Amino acid sequence: MQHYSYVITLYKRMTLTCTSLQIHPDLWTFNIIINSLCGSNQVDSVFSVLGRIFRCGYEPDVVTVNTILKGLCTDNEVSKAMELFRKLQKTGYPLDKIAYSVMIDGLCRQRMVKDSLTLFSEMKKKGISPDVVTYSCLIHGLCNAGQWDEAKALLTEMLSCGILPNVTTFNILIDALCCKDGKVIKAHEMLEVMISKGMEPDTITFNSLIRGYCLLGEMDDAVIIFNVMISRNCKPNVRTYNTLIDGLCMIRCLKEATRLFNEMHTRGGGPSVLKRNLLLDGLCEVNHPGEAIKVFHVIEDGEIHPDSITYNILIDGMLRAGQFKVARELFSLIPAEGLHPNVITHNIMIKRFCNKGMLEDAYEMFLQMEEKGCPPDVITFKTLIKSYLQKNDDIRAMLLIDEMIDRGLLTKKLSMPMSLLKKPKTDGVSNACLP
Repeated sequence: MQHYSYVITLYKRMTLTCTSLQIHPDLWTFNIIINSLCGSNQVDSVFSVLGRIFRCGYEPDVVTVNTILKGLCTDNEVSKAMELFRKLQKTGYPLDKIAYSVMIDGLCRQRMVKDSLTLFSEMKKKGISPDVVTYSCLIHGLCNAGQWDEAKALLTEMLSCGILPNVTTFNILIDALCCKDGKVIKAHEMLEVMISKGMEPDTITFNSLIRGYCLLGEMDDAVIIFNVMISRNCKPNVRTYNTLIDGLCMIRCLKEATRLFNEMHTRGGGPSVLKRNLLLDGLCEVNHPGEAIKVFHVIEDGEIHPDSITYNILIDGMLRAGQFKVARELFSLIPAEGLHPNVITHNIMIKRFCNKGMLEDAYEMFLQMEEKGCPPDVITFKTLIKSYLQKNDDIRAMLLIDEMIDRGLLTKKLSMPMSLLKKPKTDGVSNACLP
């Protein structure tokens, strides 16, 4: 993007200098300018350059036209591109297969598959032979539209014309089979066909297959594909690891998920915060606090730092495992990350303190919330009130209920049973106050 801006600036300077010297850029230079304008999202300015091309006595060539058409389609101005395309046709301008392919791709990206098929038929009637790019664009559009039978028919036609699919074509088909049609076995077969034809699958190919198996919960097969990927010297990217870690966490295969997590960091990558949090949540869920802490330290040392959710998951996991000291330490670390414990963080601590009968610690945390500018919510109050009622401390419970009313956190409907607290207590009366 930066070099496009430099080219445009240079062109403006050249225009001022050349105009005074009666020197004009040639068509090759104009084409570079048009490409730079399209590449920097300034497609509207292209037509002023096109006007200047005509004023200088030049005729736009195929490079000029195709660049403008592609720029308009990339800018989601497919209707304008189609209008220009038809105008050029009427003038008898010789539009080539690149122009048709650009328009077919643009129409497909706008989900106008019917129009793209019409243009495809028109192209063949005019004796312009589609190439692998044309077919790939159309197959992609059909797959995205869910027209799988039509896509397969087009693939058959392509092969009958002696046009071999390239890696992009195979990737489109494999992705459609895996992620849109759920036919992962057929996609796997297509991978084998691809390799048999001497084509080397890339990261996109393997990622689609891995994702397909993960969506079906077939993690053994997903890991097999991952190992094939490594054996063929195809480097996994962040998406590869994210997909695998996600799938493994879903089926609680956390040992393998942790191994991949560590491997990813060894290779110099790092999963997204969401996937890291998912792994931590899984480890905490199956009561592996030690492993969770190890993963957390890896996260701390990485480029993407823990977020509030990371801390909330880990603090809750430590408290559930009875690691109250570790949980408190984690809680105290939050400000060092430039974060602030939110109401969820405090509620987690208060709930676990209450469950352990540590009401004084829970109440102290409750008081700290206000001091730190984090007002308690309904859940905070309900957790404390229930705990006080269970300990038969109706006075504190009533004080908290009054405070809820003062803060507008309790509706009349909910406050009706509170009068029961002021009457002589019978079995079960106190806990009738809150659900």
